[in-house]
Amino acid sequence: MNGLAFIDSNILLYGLHQGQDAGKSELASQVVLQDTIISTQVISEVLYVSQRKFKVGDQACNRILATLSGRFEVVPMTLSVLKKALQIRQVYKYTQYDAQIIAAALEAGCDRLYTEDMQHGQLIEGRLTLINPFVKPIWLV
Repeated sequence: MNGLAFIDSNILLYGLHQGQDAGKSELASQVVLQDTIISTQVISEVLYVSQRKFKVGDQACNRILATLSGRFEVVPMTLSVLKKALQIRQVYKYTQYDAQIIAAALEAGCDRLYTEDMQHGQLIEGRLTLINPFVKPIWLV
C-alpha cells in the first residue's frame, strides 16, 4: 500500500516501551517507520498509559510529547472528527474512543489504520482498512 497510514496508541506504546513484548515491539517499530499519522487523542492515550502503566514521570512525558509531535503529522480533535465518530460508532458499533481514532484517520485521508484493538481486515467506508500488524506481518499487507 502506498497511501497514508494512521497509528493507534497501542501500536505506539509497543514501540516506545520496548520491554513489554520483544516481538510486538519490533513489528511496532517497523510500522512507525512508515509514512504515518496520529491524532491528539493518540498522544493523550500514550501519555496516560505511559504514566499509569509504565510509571513514566513528567519530564519523560514531556520528551514523549515532543518526540511524537515532532515525528508525526498530528490530526487535532475537531468537531468534524467528533461528528464523524458518532456516525462510525452507530454504523460499525465501535466504542466512542475507537470511533474517534477511525474518524481522525478518515479525516487525514489515510487508507489504513494500524491497531491491535479493532477488527483486523475490516474496511471502513470503503477506504480505510483496519490492520493488526501482529496478526499478519506488515510487509505482507
